[in-house]
Amino acid sequence: MSQSGAKKKGRTPAHQNKFAFRHNPKSKKTDAILSLPNTHVCRRCHEKIEWRKQYRKYKSRTVVGKCNACHLKKVQAAYHTICELCTRESAKAKELLASWEDEEHVRVCAICVKEAALPDANEAGLDDNITAATRRLKLRERKTLERQQERALNPKRKDERECADEEGSNEIVEDDGLETDEDGLSGSDADDDPFLKAVGGADKLLTGDAYRNMLLQKAEQHQNIQAETGSS
Repeated sequence: MSQSGAKKKGRTPAHQNKFAFRHNPKSKKTDAILSLPNTHVCRRCHEKIEWRKQYRKYKSRTVVGKCNACHLKKVQAAYHTICELCTRESAKAKELLASWEDEEHVRVCAICVKEAALPDANEAGLDDNITAATRRLKLRERKTLERQQERALNPKRKDERECADEEGSNEIVEDDGLETDEDGLSGSDADDDPFLKAVGGADKLLTGDAYRNMLLQKAEQHQNIQAETGSS
């Protein structure tokens, strides 16, 4: 007997799974669960929590939980095993973060305490705002901000730089005699400068506000001359 003519055993399933699970559209509790933020967790734990929310398996925490690291009642989110502070300050968190030096991780997962936590939306938004703000700064201001950040992150380097600056200032004080001799030579060279001779000497050389005022006066005189010639 051929397989095509064979009789099928059993019957078709009553439920064909034509659509996935659907939430009660009028449930306020479901809306509250779906609106809960899912923060301080790794990618795998994040997917688990989202699956629980999707298929109505999520159970909110009714009382504050006890942290497994500091043993204080500070855990507020459901399914979290350690508090927010211990995701960065606990001994295990510090050990894991130290092993991830090369990567930019801030905290460990608050559920499994094995992987790095995903960046929060607020932290990512703050980083984007800082990046956008620094782009609008001038290059000089941006470099100044970067140097300030380096000094804040590396206080030892700052102390070494200050010691080097003090040593350099001491060397400058010791070499004052040599600088005075060089100034004397430069003064003799200034007397032979043809530009200074044309101006009338270094004393009559204008700089800064005086030079700007001189240019404004010349511009006003030029405008007055043009006005007189135009009227005539």
